[in-house]
Amino acid sequence: SPSVVINPDEILTNFYVSTVSGKTQEILKPIITINPPSAFRATLSGNIRDGGIVTGSPQHFTVNYICDRVSEGDVTVTIKMPHAKTVEFAYTKKCKPLKRHTDNVWTANQLLVTFILCFFAIVISAYILYKKNNNQKPQRRSRV
Repeated sequence: SPSVVINPDEILTNFYVSTVSGKTQEILKPIITINPPSAFRATLSGNIRDGGIVTGSPQHFTVNYICDRVSEGDVTVTIKMPHAKTVEFAYTKKCKPLKRHTDNVWTANQLLVTFILCFFAIVISAYILYKKNNNQKPQRRSRV
């Protein structure tokens, strides 16, 4: 088991890649393997998430963790470089369910019902106001 552990509160890990010599080196898309695969999911972001050319100036990629339950998995990051050695390292990621902030959020159905009720209230108020104004006008009597 890897000695580095990423805590459940961490939702991502950044990795910076550069060459020591300052020369350029092509790297292929980093490969992320999770064991067991059902522990959680991960996505890649960052400027070398699909691979690219690395120089002495650090480039980065980010492993984003998608946790939906309490679990633990070993993450292996593999970086393949054409005409060079493959770099591989591993760490353990602990997960917990993400707290979703939905306490005060309206659903689409709630918004629709509220909109419809407000619309009817406006229509009924306008009708009552129209009738009230219509009844207050002095009625003209026709002279025949």
